Amino acid sequence: MEAVMRRLLIIWVPLLLLGLFCGYWLVAQAQIKRAVTVAMERLPAYGWQANLDTLHLRGFPFRFDVMATDVSAENLAGTLAWQAPALNIHALSYQPNRIVAALPPQQQVTLYGQRIDVQSADMRVSTHVGLSPDLPLDEAVLEARDLALTSEFGWQAQVSHLLSALRAAPDVPADSPPTYDAYTRAQNLVLPEAIRAALDPSGVLPAAVASVEFDTRLSFDAPIDRYLTPQVAPTSVNLRRIHLQWGQMQLTATGTLQPGSNGLAEGEIALSLNGWQQLVTLAENAGALVPDRAQQLRFLLGAAAGGGDRLSLTLTVSQGVLSYGPVPLMPLPRMLQPQTP
Repeated sequence: MEAVMRRLLIIWVPLLLLGLFCGYWLVAQAQIKRAVTVAMERLPAYGWQANLDTLHLRGFPFRFDVMATDVSAENLAGTLAWQAPALNIHALSYQPNRIVAALPPQQQVTLYGQRIDVQSADMRVSTHVGLSPDLPLDEAVLEARDLALTSEFGWQAQVSHLLSALRAAPDVPADSPPTYDAYTRAQNLVLPEAIRAALDPSGVLPAAVASVEFDTRLSFDAPIDRYLTPQVAPTSVNLRRIHLQWGQMQLTATGTLQPGSNGLAEGEIALSLNGWQQLVTLAENAGALVPDRAQQLRFLLGAAAGGGDRLSLTLTVSQGVLSYGPVPLMPLPRMLQPQTP
């Protein structure tokens, strides 16, 4: 009798667990569809509206594969819109807090009335949130290959590989403000022809910027979770490594910025430059430096470099203005969150 009961348990317990798991999938399927409907209904309260043609959910019983067609989103101001023929979102049914969205090879963005076609060989967005009611962000990653932007006005930009990630910093004290590591890297960036010609009218630089990299640590006055509002503001920006390589020209920057009592940035930025003459000319052509300031900077940097092409220097940021010694270079954006006295 005991042997028979053991056999029954071996058979029925797995079947019972499988039945419960299948029931969970069916309940979750209905909840997901309802959540999509509710989210779209609530978007106008946040200044957005979204539409889709069809919505299907498959993957029973181990996956949630959400497939939507003719998807679009637009802010109510009419300044930004996005369209795609399809959007596929995937998650394992036993790990629903990890989501991967596969974007189609052709999309369309409208920015202030300008239509921009977006093409890519592979574009994915993955998100991992914590298993709590607040849904705190653990990690978000955007990756795209062979990305091309083509405007109806005739300009085009390309990048062979784009990677952008944001994750909750793992090594900060518990009493610290919400802190995140932010990283972006673009390889083989081809700027629109008009911008490239303005920055480099003599054409001495390669057509493609070899690499642009931003590695920062950001602290905010509120966590990134389901209650995130546009009013969230940085309390500290740690520039761990900013790097630009375009031909023989290279720039590497590190430093820390914090808002002063009036919300303007304060701090220092250490720069390492190779080909500093080209960098100054680039900044002047871009309009970041007026000609008089650019000439002053050439004189000071030339003296610091001793006639060479490489140098290291420290820039100061005070009252939101970036300066080298006595020469103010450019204003920086307000950090928005003044420190209370």
